[in-house]
Amino acid sequence: SPEIAPQGRVVFERMGLQLPATSDPQAEVVWRGYVLYGNNRRFPITGRARITTTTTRVVAVADLSTGAPVRQDQVRLETFDTFALDDRPARNLDEVVGFVPRMQIRSGATVLRSQLGRAPEVARGDVVKVEVTAGGAHLLFEGRAETDGVEGKTILVKNLTSGKDFRAQVTGKGKVSVQ
Repeated sequence: SPEIAPQGRVVFERMGLQLPATSDPQAEVVWRGYVLYGNNRRFPITGRARITTTTTRVVAVADLSTGAPVRQDQVRLETFDTFALDDRPARNLDEVVGFVPRMQIRSGATVLRSQLGRAPEVARGDVVKVEVTAGGAHLLFEGRAETDGVEGKTILVKNLTSGKDFRAQVTGKGKVSVQ
């Protein structure tokens, strides 16, 4: 700042930090803060910083296809230096194995958390156990899932006897319910 900052407490809050465009550990970031002085007054200041750490990330060792759950043999952990507050990359295998890529991830690429979704508990074409509850009545039968779904999501199911479609909520692996 061309002005001289008043004496006071220097504050740099996390929300004032701009993430770098790259994960290069040598990248400088701009951090906006302030000097707290007087009767709770703020004098704006800006700093440039390099904030780095050595951590792990998950890297694809094979191309990861959209919609197919990631297997343990398709990924590995590697240690690298990065911007310390970058939480985009997956840091351990549990965050990746069994999850489904939303887009193709090339071999050698860092796997980002935002590229993954939960594997569906029910996949299109699966035979599912249907539980219907209406008042005191309780009915159990099998149906065929017409759409994919994760727990809590409403999907389309075909009644195998009547051939009619109906909506049901996924309640677990291979299970749906109608209320």
